[in-house]
Amino acid sequence: MIYLLKNIRNDECKSYDCNQAMVIRASSEAHARQIASKEAFGEGPATWLDSVCSTCEAIDPNGNPEILCVDTLEG
Repeated sequence: MIYLLKNIRNDECKSYDCNQAMVIRASSEAHARQIASKEAFGEGPATWLDSVCSTCEAIDPNGNPEILCVDTLEG
């Protein structure tokens, strides 16, 4: 399965060295969150493990063509 994870507490991460979103192939939401936590930067691994800090949405690989993730930094 493919998962789209988004950092919803990104206001706490003022650094440019933070992940705002990830698209991950994993066997479950818990597995996707674990993989994301290992790739954390300034936002910290707990961001990806906690549903209060991030969302995790399963993406249907057979869905319509669409953009899955755009991560834009504004300065």
